[in-house]
Amino acid sequence: LICLDTLAPRSALGVSWIDVKEEFREFWRLGHPIILFNAFGSGFLLGSVWMLGNIQGLAAASRYQAVSNVMGVTNPAGTGIAATLQPAVARAHAIAGPRVAIREAVPYLVWVGAIVIPLLVAFTLVPRWTLLRFYGPKSPYISLVLALRLAVLAQGLALAAQLSGAILACVRQATVLSKIQIVTSTICLIAME
Repeated sequence: LICLDTLAPRSALGVSWIDVKEEFREFWRLGHPIILFNAFGSGFLLGSVWMLGNIQGLAAASRYQAVSNVMGVTNPAGTGIAATLQPAVARAHAIAGPRVAIREAVPYLVWVGAIVIPLLVAFTLVPRWTLLRFYGPKSPYISLVLALRLAVLAQGLALAAQLSGAILACVRQATVLSKIQIVTSTICLIAME
C-alpha cells in the first residue's frame, strides 16, 4: 500500500513520487555496473551448463556439475568475506581515498587465502581421494581427476575476480568491472560452442 501510495504526485503519507524516481535514478547510476556484472556472471554460469547439455549431452553436463559441486565448498568463504570486505573498503575509500581503501582490503584477502588455498591445494594434490569423499567408491565421477584439477585453476581465478570486483566496486571503478565481465562471459560462452 505504501508503494501504491507513492504513485501519486504527492502521497497522503508525504512521500513524493518525484523524489522516489530521483532515488531510483541515483541507485541505477551508482549500481548499474554491479547489476550488469552479476547479470552477465549469472548468465554465464547458467548458460554454460545449458550449452554444454545441448552440445555434449546431459552426461557431460552432470560431470560438469559434479566437479562444480566440489568447487562450491570454497564459495561461502569467497562470498562471505567479499560481503564484509565491501563496507570496510568503501568506508576507507570515503574517508581516506583509494590507496587506504586497497590497504584496508588486505586482511580480508589474507583470510580468504587462509581458508581457500589449503582446500584448493588438497583438491589438486589428491583429486581422486577428494572425489571419493564427495561421491563414494561406486560413483562414475571418480574418474574426473583432470577435470577437478582444471576446475581448481578456474575457481582460483574466479575467486580472484570476485574479490577484485568487490574492491573495484568500492573504489568507484565498477564500470571497468562490468565491461570485463561482459567481455569474458561472452568469450567463454562462444568458446564453449
